[in-house]
Amino acid sequence: MKSKTAKKIIILTVVTMLSLFTIANTQAAPGDLDPTFGVDGKVISIDFVGNAIALQSDGKIVAAGVVFPPTGAFVFSVTRYNTDGSLDVGFGSGGRVITPIGNLGYPFATAVAIQADGKIIVGGSNDLYGDSTHNFLLARYHTDGSLDSTFGVGGKVVTPFNVNGEAG
Repeated sequence: MKSKTAKKIIILTVVTMLSLFTIANTQAAPGDLDPTFGVDGKVISIDFVGNAIALQSDGKIVAAGVVFPPTGAFVFSVTRYNTDGSLDVGFGSGGRVITPIGNLGYPFATAVAIQADGKIIVGGSNDLYGDSTHNFLLARYHTDGSLDSTFGVGGKVVTPFNVNGEAG
């Protein structure tokens, strides 16, 4: 007859092996969506089209793109998400910043970068539909989503160029 200690060791070993087998079989495969992010691993914004994303050092996600507001014209936009995919309501207004860039047609944000100090740089251009002059656009934001007034004019830089890529 085996001792009680030996029986406990055998049972503990079997339970440990079953636990490890269960853990190994429940981990996601590379490329699987993370079900803890957004809804089933996805975040969908109805009125926002993201063209570029950057990851902050705290894991928050900054997306640059355009929104199509009720006014009917595309607008330069930056949206920030928490690590779980929810909107970061401490950023801009409810997680989003919409930046008017003057009367420049349809501005599209197409690039985003996070500086070492946490400030957010967003770049893009506009399309005036048929006009040969376009504009290269930059905006810099503080970590709370407000424009950095020390950058360019009121936080924005607009550089005109023609379709040949020449500064205009």
